[in-house]
Amino acid sequence: MTDWLNAHFFTAVVIFYLINAVPSAMFGIALSRRSGRPWWHGLLPAFFLPWFGLLFLKNQPSGEPRNTGPARYSMVMLFVAGLMVLVSIWLPWVSGTGADGQPFVYSPNEVVVIAILIWVLALGLLLSSIGLLFRGGVPVALATGILVAVIGGILAASTYLFGPAGLFVDEARSGAEITVYIGPGGWVALVALITAYVSVLVLPFGLKVRPAPAPPQQELPQPQWQGPPQSNGQQPPSPWGTGQGNGTQRPGATW
Repeated sequence: MTDWLNAHFFTAVVIFYLINAVPSAMFGIALSRRSGRPWWHGLLPAFFLPWFGLLFLKNQPSGEPRNTGPARYSMVMLFVAGLMVLVSIWLPWVSGTGADGQPFVYSPNEVVVIAILIWVLALGLLLSSIGLLFRGGVPVALATGILVAVIGGILAASTYLFGPAGLFVDEARSGAEITVYIGPGGWVALVALITAYVSVLVLPFGLKVRPAPAPPQQELPQPQWQGPPQSNGQQPPSPWGTGQGNGTQRPGATW
């Protein structure tokens, strides 16, 4: 068995799983209530199958999407979090002294992979808040939740495995003794991630739908009662025929 496949790695996987499972479960509860089903119908599949379990709740009522209080709060906080993440890109996240005694200072724009993740997160938060403003509804909210949970889970699991500097310094990943300090950019990004994560937890409970108006029903014409048929002065013929010989009617005369 390889060295990295140990209890430490398993704990990091659990951290990543829980960071995704909790907001997925919140979406499951909200979507279940939105479709008139018991809340636990969405909680169980969404928690044990993060994000994929929401496929069991794809049948949602049709209508015009609208945002209530929780969604409006989340929309504003996501925009603020996106600006904070954008600012943190140019600020140092970690600083310290390496094993060789040399000082180091790193910000996300100095590491390509981290820069891509942070830029995607910042732009995703800003665009999602704008999409919610224009009633993007459940699809935009789901995309935002997945983005925040996945990137937040990657950063949290990596920090647990390698420490705060593990994303930037090779020596930290190799287990060398180094001195690390979290810079201002790291604190700004941490506050932004927590803000975005809490907003994602609250967001689905503010996504409502205004039922579509029922199509007008066309009234069928009602039959008009015309009354008994009018006679033209003649008596209907008798089923027994008529007798003309002696002025009396005889049964069977017309047979």
